[in-house]
Amino acid sequence: MTAPILGRRLSGVAFPRTGVASRRTGGGSLRTGGPRRPPGVASRLAVAVLLAATIVAVGEGVVVGHLATEAAVRDAVTRAEQDVSAAAARSGYSSDPAEEMASSLRHLSARADVRQAELVDGRGTDVTAAVQALPGDDLGVTVPVELEGRPAAVRVVLRGEPITDRAADLRRGCLIVLVLGSLLLVPLVFALGGLRLVGRYHRVVREARVDRLTGLGSRWAFEKDLVRHTEDARRGRTPLALTLVDVGGVEGVRDGHGHRRADALLTRAAEVVRNLRGGHRAYRVAGDGFAVIMPSTTAEQARSTTAGWPEQIAAEAAPLTADVGVCALGEYCPDAETLLIGAEARLDDARDRRRDGPPADRITDEDLWDLGRLSDTGPGR
Repeated sequence: MTAPILGRRLSGVAFPRTGVASRRTGGGSLRTGGPRRPPGVASRLAVAVLLAATIVAVGEGVVVGHLATEAAVRDAVTRAEQDVSAAAARSGYSSDPAEEMASSLRHLSARADVRQAELVDGRGTDVTAAVQALPGDDLGVTVPVELEGRPAAVRVVLRGEPITDRAADLRRGCLIVLVLGSLLLVPLVFALGGLRLVGRYHRVVREARVDRLTGLGSRWAFEKDLVRHTEDARRGRTPLALTLVDVGGVEGVRDGHGHRRADALLTRAAEVVRNLRGGHRAYRVAGDGFAVIMPSTTAEQARSTTAGWPEQIAAEAAPLTADVGVCALGEYCPDAETLLIGAEARLDDARDRRRDGPPADRITDEDLWDLGRLSDTGPGR
């Protein structure tokens, strides 16, 4: 027995293990739990954007807390400097500068955010204000001034509570802006190009699902759809059949008449398969191999439907030949992988019957479990 051409070309198909529990029951039916469908690209993009925005917001929240405290301290210090400078300017125009400065400092000390304001010795004081942290979150600010032509300084002790409250207000406002920005980021991303990205993704997926030469479904689409239809059939306990079609003679036409002639005949054979599929989707799964997934179809129905396919393909795409292998979901082929193996075995059997006549050991469903039959090192290879 020769190795199946289509079987070798599909030998690299790796069907995912869905983790769905299955077991044989008394009637040969299968009990399964429905698989969870993966989210779409739009949902994934939205989750990714929202997650990134959340991470950025949390990081910025920590930074904002530090910046808000700095801003509140800077505002308080700047206000104290401005008040002291204004008091020094008023004293310069007064007939009694010392009394005017003392009056200004009394008014400054009466403010709710100031604990104390006093005139101190200004010798050795910097030309810029000096800030000192004090116990209880208070803040000491020493501002150099000139009083009656002599250097002096005003020391203002700012209460810590107003500064802390001001920092909390700034932090709260910034966090509100960040949260709103994060929530608006998802629709903004979609509005500025996310929808276009999703559209391009879906267009690429649609193109990947179609074979460009024949217009049938692609091998990638076949692998995805076979797993999906198998899971649906097992979950709904409905029949499912898989038909493989192997077209022969393409290499000879290509060698004798060129690629264009071979592609034209292969396209014609694909057109025949498309016309005969009976509402089921057809796929090009190898260079000269096709597949038809037949939901709600038993093995007997599939064999009856495909019985005349080889003759019709040979008649409409001469000099090409065709062989057909059919396998149905059941006790011996309970999942996508074994369903494909069974169809390949049937295809191999059909090819041998066409070439050598009916074999003495025609395969049965039990033979499908002998995986060595489909390997390059199995019996008869």
